[in-house]
Amino acid sequence: MENDAYFLTVLRYILQNPIKAGLEQQMGEYPYSSFRAYAGVPDGLTDTGFALGYIEDGSRLMEFLKAPNHEKALDIEPPKARIADADVLSWVNEFVRKAGKAAFFELEKTLQRVCIQQLMLRDATIRQIAAATVLPKSNVARMAEH
Repeated sequence: MENDAYFLTVLRYILQNPIKAGLEQQMGEYPYSSFRAYAGVPDGLTDTGFALGYIEDGSRLMEFLKAPNHEKALDIEPPKARIADADVLSWVNEFVRKAGKAAFFELEKTLQRVCIQQLMLRDATIRQIAAATVLPKSNVARMAEH
């Protein structure tokens, strides 16, 4: 654990997971949760001493563990869906208001930069943008930064 506060955050996250997963309505209902041990009902498995070392008053610990939270202590973001190359080309054509890759070159540099930045916000890759605009990847990367 990074620090004491993070330990308590992760503990709360773990004990509230059955609710978030829809396995229980109230903390302690899920039979495989160690929440009841922290509530004072020994289960023979859970060593609550470590957590109680941080918050000695059991009622304050319960208050903390039950408090609503929106922490993402261990949540893993799902991978983003890959955007099709044809969609990126379509977005470039919409932005330019003309079809064809050559039309992108007719835009002022400032507008090219805005287009590239908007495409990056839509999760297009530098490779996809380079292919759709016929710009070198290094130019696309540079424009995306500014």
